[in-house]
Amino acid sequence: MGRLHGGAGLYDGTRRRSGGPSPPEKSGWYDAGPFAPRGAASEDRKVSEQNKVDLSGLEDAFEWLKGRRNLLIGVVLVALLIVAATSFIRQQRLEIEAKPWRAVFAGGAPWSAKPEDLAQVSTNPDVKQTDAEPFARYWAAVRRFEQNDFAGAVQGLSDVKRDFPNHPLCALKLPNPSAPNDARSAVDRLIAEVQRLDQWGKTLPVPVANPPPQPKFLVTLVTDRGTIVLAPYSDLSPKSSEALAKTALLLKDQFIGRALADGWIEIGQDAEGANVEVKEPPEGFPPYEVNRLSHFAGSVSFRQPPFGKGTLYGDLHVNLKTDFKEDARSTVIAYVAQGLDILTTIAKDEHRENSPTALKAPVKITDVKVEPIDPNQTQPPPK
Repeated sequence: MGRLHGGAGLYDGTRRRSGGPSPPEKSGWYDAGPFAPRGAASEDRKVSEQNKVDLSGLEDAFEWLKGRRNLLIGVVLVALLIVAATSFIRQQRLEIEAKPWRAVFAGGAPWSAKPEDLAQVSTNPDVKQTDAEPFARYWAAVRRFEQNDFAGAVQGLSDVKRDFPNHPLCALKLPNPSAPNDARSAVDRLIAEVQRLDQWGKTLPVPVANPPPQPKFLVTLVTDRGTIVLAPYSDLSPKSSEALAKTALLLKDQFIGRALADGWIEIGQDAEGANVEVKEPPEGFPPYEVNRLSHFAGSVSFRQPPFGKGTLYGDLHVNLKTDFKEDARSTVIAYVAQGLDILTTIAKDEHRENSPTALKAPVKITDVKVEPIDPNQTQPPPK
């Protein structure tokens, strides 16, 4: 045992062997554990109390809000009432502003209405003395102008200018794209345009009827639907009349095969509705002539216009209604002196399904007569 106590580096039960490992040091978790000293726990409590949030102020705020709850609810309700009242007033104002325009457009687009209807609209209590009234009266003047009532249009525009001098239609100057220095209001420009066209119409009046023909011969077409008589304008279309006298006999045994109901009808096709060629046409056929005749109902012209190339045809085109556009295409050479009602009825016959202008049952021309007229005999005007 003495050796045990006195030997160097030997373990004696209470001391460590010299040169051996040291015991482990205390870790942090051990220091803060349940066996930590009393001083450490006290420090932790102090830190916790310092970090604690003080809610006493928020509780006081809730108490203040609870005490004034009714006041806050009242403020919110008043704000909502103000918003609703503002919206209602705005809606009512828009309704008041739109009311006259509803009256103007109640019958459809005013620029397509009758001027009498627009004049009645402009006197409507909902329209009177509003921004819509000058527009209604302006459109009424435009409609009168379109119906060739030039005096009524100018008077209506002048009245608008007198009653609403500060309205944009009368006061706002708009430049003319073709003449930038010419700035006028919409009313002033329309007045000038109406007056210009009125003067042009007086200088070059629109024809109302062709003069009676002065024929040297009559062409009679015999059909099972009745007799048709053509009176050439020998005085105003001498070349065309001479050509008709030479080609009219070729219409025998041909057909009236193409038509547009209440528009036009053509004479001189085959049984299938196709054009028939003139084998030996007169020189210069169809002739070119210029006259003052217009394509009124009953006017007759060659269907093929002058200067045609290739195959020439001698069929005739008859107007069943007035069509001034044809004046630029062909020359009137004759007038239907008898049988226009027959041609009008034939044009309304049944047409082929695959061709809206081809008659399903063409009418055959069984005979043609070209009979000269005594120039000393007075001819009655065509019916």
